[in-house]
Amino acid sequence: MKVAVLYNRRSGRGSDPAVEAEVLAGLRAQGHDVELMVPQAKGQMTELARQAATGGFQRLVAVGGDGTLNEVVNGALGHPVELGLIPLGTVNVWARCTGIPLNVAGALGVLATGVERPVTIARANQRAFVFTAGIGLDSEVLSNEDLKLKKYIGRYSYYVKTLQMLPTWRPPRLEIAFDGEPAVPCESVIFGKTNLYGDRFLMTPHASPFNEVVDACMFTRFDPLRFMRAAMASTRNGSHLELDYIAYKKFTTARVSSPDAAHVHVDGEYLGMLPVEIVALPNALKAVLPR
Repeated sequence: MKVAVLYNRRSGRGSDPAVEAEVLAGLRAQGHDVELMVPQAKGQMTELARQAATGGFQRLVAVGGDGTLNEVVNGALGHPVELGLIPLGTVNVWARCTGIPLNVAGALGVLATGVERPVTIARANQRAFVFTAGIGLDSEVLSNEDLKLKKYIGRYSYYVKTLQMLPTWRPPRLEIAFDGEPAVPCESVIFGKTNLYGDRFLMTPHASPFNEVVDACMFTRFDPLRFMRAAMASTRNGSHLELDYIAYKKFTTARVSSPDAAHVHVDGEYLGMLPVEIVALPNALKAVLPR
């Protein structure tokens, strides 16, 4: 099989030449015709993936974190290629939710013996996402991401930034119209295609890449105390859904607007400002996953 390896050397252990050698040797040992593709700038991965998807490659293997996977998916979307993943990132949400091991040898094993499964993802305006999108404090944090801090303490940089911003942040007034229904108000929303949000929070506990809808978890009222209570409750099998200021919805299309300035993120990457349309993309990808 002709395999394109979309490799992010800036992601986690990706800068280690030994890791890169292990990935390439492992795929070649499986009998594949392997070509390494390495972006030279942030955002270039999507174009490399698009070139591979239209250039005769049958499988695209994303090697990196959640941001790398998002870029590869956006390049591969709409083309008849298989998608594989070797997770090297900070959190690796999609790998955790689909059972892909977080070590190179285990992920290579999935690519050797796994099965191809159709998965549903979603789109926020023109940007696809595979596990989450959000409008609220999380997107505000990402719009002010501290890359130096992230380099030193990894995923904990998000917690630090959240705690710094939480006391003074004021939520936007959001209006969300689901599937053509009248718009409903809320003050923060998380959209999910997987149950896991970050490394431990089950904000959309009923979401799955194997159903054809998107899940939404909405804060109808938001303040620091409510946020902390819901976040902690979500780690206990999603028990935050029992709180009276949390609303939950499954949908195929949602349109979000606000009279206030509000940021949007997809898969942990900053997207831009409202308005945004979220659309389910049923069975849009073919992914190589554990049996």
